[in-house]
Amino acid sequence: MKQVHPFPPLYDENSRILILGSFPSVKSREQMFFYGHPQNRFWKVLPMILHEPVPQSIEEKRQLVLRHGIALWDVIESCEITGSSDSSIRNVKVNDLSRILLAGDIRQIYVNGSTAYQYYMKYTRPKLGIDAVKLPSTSPANASWSLERLAEAWSVILEHLPEPKRTITFEQVYEVVRRIPYGKVASYGQIAAILGNPRWARIVGYALHDNPDGDLTPCYRVVNKAGRVADAFKFGGGNRQIELLEAEGVEFDGENVIMEKYQWDGSSAEASDGADL
Repeated sequence: MKQVHPFPPLYDENSRILILGSFPSVKSREQMFFYGHPQNRFWKVLPMILHEPVPQSIEEKRQLVLRHGIALWDVIESCEITGSSDSSIRNVKVNDLSRILLAGDIRQIYVNGSTAYQYYMKYTRPKLGIDAVKLPSTSPANASWSLERLAEAWSVILEHLPEPKRTITFEQVYEVVRRIPYGKVASYGQIAAILGNPRWARIVGYALHDNPDGDLTPCYRVVNKAGRVADAFKFGGGNRQIELLEAEGVEFDGENVIMEKYQWDGSSAEASDGADL
């Protein structure tokens, strides 16, 4: 069945890179916005590498992209497609990218996945004479790539962007975590709230997963709001995190820390010295 791209590109005069998909999925066509499938990781990868909270609404997504000098569009203007299946795409007509290239100072074009790259190289590259960089697909079909691995690969886009306007830095997260007293825990959202916005909880998680020194910054004292430890705890997994907490006298109710007893009150008291860590 023939489908025509139903919504416009996203860009402005400050756009510095252009990210192209292939053609909107069914969910994206329903939402009239990019990467609408709930399992597509685009809206997790992008804020992860930009050190921003994950946007929830379409307007938040729009502002995130424009704030960082990113333009979004798709290679294909119309085609025959069954559902959201890239492999079913036939009779392709591609979009004209010239209006985006003329509006902003586009320094690099990136394509999201092999299908977009295939059609870009076949139809668009000969017209524009501009090479594009292929990035691994954020689609759920690309299940072999973890979120962390995708973020690492997608970090190349930062080369052509202005210095990210970070909401909080990882070092700010570490400074708060170092204040959690011996024998106490804090939640990701609690730390984010101390830093100014509880919606930055996911950034706190990213920071702790990137923690370079588990002795200096006791990230094992951070659990989710229900008191559950992280299965992917960087320094030995969830079982190791439980061991470290129990060594400080923290008690569990089943798999969860008893938060009403052991949750830090957020006071400015400094954490115990390194000998207790």
